[in-house]
Amino acid sequence: MRKGFLVMKNKKLMILILAAAVVVIGIILLMQGGKKSYSAQPASLQLNLTPGQSVKLRRTQRVDLEVKGFMGPTMDYKLELDYTITCKEVKPDGTMFLEQRWDAGRLEGSGRKGPLEWDSSKGPRVIPPQAKLYSKLVGNSIELEVTPKGEVVEIWGLEVIADALLYQAGIRVSNEITEEQYKNYQEMKMDEVWETKEHILDPSFREYPEKTFQPVDTWLTNDTGIITGTVGTALNLTYKGMHNQHACFEVATTVTGGGTPEKERTFDVERQVKGDGKGEVEVDVETGLIVGAEVTFDWIIHATNEFLWQPELRSKEKIEGQTVTIIKRL
Repeated sequence: MRKGFLVMKNKKLMILILAAAVVVIGIILLMQGGKKSYSAQPASLQLNLTPGQSVKLRRTQRVDLEVKGFMGPTMDYKLELDYTITCKEVKPDGTMFLEQRWDAGRLEGSGRKGPLEWDSSKGPRVIPPQAKLYSKLVGNSIELEVTPKGEVVEIWGLEVIADALLYQAGIRVSNEITEEQYKNYQEMKMDEVWETKEHILDPSFREYPEKTFQPVDTWLTNDTGIITGTVGTALNLTYKGMHNQHACFEVATTVTGGGTPEKERTFDVERQVKGDGKGEVEVDVETGLIVGAEVTFDWIIHATNEFLWQPELRSKEKIEGQTVTIIKRL
């Protein structure tokens, strides 16, 4: 009896030891799961979609900024936009006719004036300022002719983006603005969009370099606004290697601005802006589209506000915090 008891006791002890080992191994694997491994495989980038191919993506911006000054309080929200890139046709030289469609958008969190909420699937409602641009883009599309190197040859439907930007700025046909005046604003905005390529083929870089990247190779390019939110900002990209057939680049960038007063309806605003960003971007080597990204910015913004109707009243505020831009394939 004593021997059998010891055998049973030892078996139970072994089971407990094995169970503990499984837990420990699971924890180790979980901790290692967040780490990417990169192959040293070289990568060449270009746009390369086939007729009928569609890629669905989601771009998310997370904002957490603390406002110290008369405009307070903290801004803490998440803004999402879903869009689809579809290839309609490919010419013999590889030039593609693409459709970019904005499918859906959502906003939740809190802002200067309280709770923020918007969902494009829930119909008309009061739209927070942070969502005004997206609210006009959702449900619309543009078509583009684009070369494999990312050069935009032609665009159809630019008025869609122009109207959205004007709506965001509060410009629309009214007692103060005639239809003819609005048309002039629209044409100027369309010219501006054509020059900057802002909001055009969002999930890709412009003018891919004619080179094959090796690990640690660097690439200096300009952002179209999808990573930094500011068109023309320099992006320093360092090739890290391949992961799941994605060319992965480490991102480092600094956004600066200010010095020139910006006229608004109620204020003269002078700002000094600095944002340091770092993170990673993944480019699908099959299509040439950015299908993954997470870039974090640390911001410090100093602003001086002056009431137009009472210039002697001046107020300063300081904004500090973080924003994160995330792109993922759906």
